[in-house]
Amino acid sequence: MGSTWVKAMIDIILYHGWSYISAVHEEGNYGETALKTFRRYAKAFGICIAVDAQLSLSSTEEDNDQVVRNLVNHKNAHVVVVFSGPAVALQLFKAVERAGITRMFQWIGSEAWGTRINSLVEVLDVVAGAITVQVSWRYVPDFDRYFTSLQLGDKPENPWFEEFWEMQFGCSWKDGATRPCDETDTVSKSATYKPIKNISPVIDSVTTFAYALHDVIEKRCPGATGKGARDCITGPHLLESLKNITFEGVLGKIAFDENGDFLGQYDLVQLIDVRGPNYKQVKLATWDATLNGLIFDGKPIKWNLDDSDPANQTVPESVCAKPCRPGEFYIPKELKCCWECRHCRDNEITTNNASTCLACPIFQWPEQSTFTSCEPIAAEHVRWGDPLAIGIVIVALLGLLATVATSVFYIRFNKERLIKASSRELSFLMLIGILLGYVTAIIFLATPKDYLCYCEYLGFSLSFSWLYAPLATRTNRIYRIFNTGKKSTIRPKFISPRSQVTIATIFITVQVGPFNRSFLYLKENPSNAFD
Repeated sequence: MGSTWVKAMIDIILYHGWSYISAVHEEGNYGETALKTFRRYAKAFGICIAVDAQLSLSSTEEDNDQVVRNLVNHKNAHVVVVFSGPAVALQLFKAVERAGITRMFQWIGSEAWGTRINSLVEVLDVVAGAITVQVSWRYVPDFDRYFTSLQLGDKPENPWFEEFWEMQFGCSWKDGATRPCDETDTVSKSATYKPIKNISPVIDSVTTFAYALHDVIEKRCPGATGKGARDCITGPHLLESLKNITFEGVLGKIAFDENGDFLGQYDLVQLIDVRGPNYKQVKLATWDATLNGLIFDGKPIKWNLDDSDPANQTVPESVCAKPCRPGEFYIPKELKCCWECRHCRDNEITTNNASTCLACPIFQWPEQSTFTSCEPIAAEHVRWGDPLAIGIVIVALLGLLATVATSVFYIRFNKERLIKASSRELSFLMLIGILLGYVTAIIFLATPKDYLCYCEYLGFSLSFSWLYAPLATRTNRIYRIFNTGKKSTIRPKFISPRSQVTIATIFITVQVGPFNRSFLYLKENPSNAFD
């Protein structure tokens, strides 16, 4: 069949998304040539070969069992292509049966064993679901009418015709046979005769050689006959002529490429409905070499693997590694079909065909569906109706009421000795700081704006300063009074209420300058807020 049928195999593999397969071939020209062609196509179309095993008619059971063990060790390669004749294929399938894995692999085969399923009846349960590539054929009614009208006397020069006759009629031509053959019978009278389905390729093959021989004679020795014609025809000239032959045959247009491969049609056939020794082969599609593509017949493919669904509709996987999910990057392995997936960090996207990770800029976050681009982080803030906001407002209002009540109490009894002894003026400053803190907490709940952010930042800072500056001043005053009292009766300086207020005010005012500078700096350089 040449190498074009191998391309048909490649196309059915690509059609189902299989990128990781195994191959078993028979030792010899057929198997090794087919594998070499398959390797070339597989490399061109990105298909990786997991196992590449060779068997022969002389292979032992252990040899076959070792090949099966290798296939099992690469079980992700569910699809196995077999380039062999029926005898070697039978050895392989028996080894699969011995291993108890009859439904682990999807077999893809060539015509060499695909058209000889009768030779594989022992292992039909293993071969069930196998897809094979076969030369297309067409029923030729003229040949059938001719052949069924033949009598033995019509073909005395055919050495196999008598044997065929005996098989069809169950008779014998030998003298004294219990059931002698009748020369007056015709093939049409045979109850076991079936039309020869693959006769169309034979007719086109014979016609091809007839055209080629005629072309050589016309070009090199016109008019030559008999021995002269035989001497005129040489192998190289005949091969060159065969490559250039083009005509309309039974199968359609007959032509060959520059390598001498037939540019015809091939059928992809599946073995299905195995019931004991019974089976049937169903045509799934046609592969046309001139169109370089598959034409499906619309018949469903019945998958027969262990992990297939009950309706046999789910296409089995045959891949080394599944595609990485969004947010993961690829770590390649030795075979280009195999890789490992690793997660990028939370703030990273994948780049260079998901081979590396890249951190998003500040204030941006990976787009969550594909992780291939960054998008601005949406501003979020507490809403007035949120439970947290309601809780903060309630606490702040209670705090404000308590602060106002305390302030009223201080104003009402500001002449009392206890109030005076507690540094009345500094206590008022502290109450202002506490009041400012509660107000700032409520401002934090408002929708962020530049001026509100400024007020929040300022209020947060000053509320603490307004609280702790008077407290520090009062603590320092008490310390100086007691410390001076140990040494003399002279009143320390700057302990009057006015002096204390002035000192506390200076401490508070000092906070405003650095605050303004830091706020403006962070506004212009927001990324430094995270340093």
